[in-house]
Amino acid sequence: MNSWRQLVIVVASVAVVTGSARAQAPSAGYPVEVEAKVRSVDVQQQTVELDDGTWLSAASAAQLVDLRPGAKVKVLYTDDGGRKQIQSIVPAAD
Repeated sequence: MNSWRQLVIVVASVAVVTGSARAQAPSAGYPVEVEAKVRSVDVQQQTVELDDGTWLSAASAAQLVDLRPGAKVKVLYTDDGGRKQIQSIVPAAD
């Protein structure tokens, strides 16, 4: 019976340590790189929709001024779980 109690204490301790390490970790987005076609561009809202339905946000309208629907692009963006922020967006080879 004593060994079960020790096991429960060890498991609970590991859970607490792991949980607090996750809580202290920064919530930086992870980088994603895709090639896709542009479905729509809204320069005023600074957003782009890709042909797969992904919505991306631009840091500035300057990133979007040359984009047109149907253009094939290579996009690097970060995804923080709620917002996909464009890091770079360039024409892709056909």
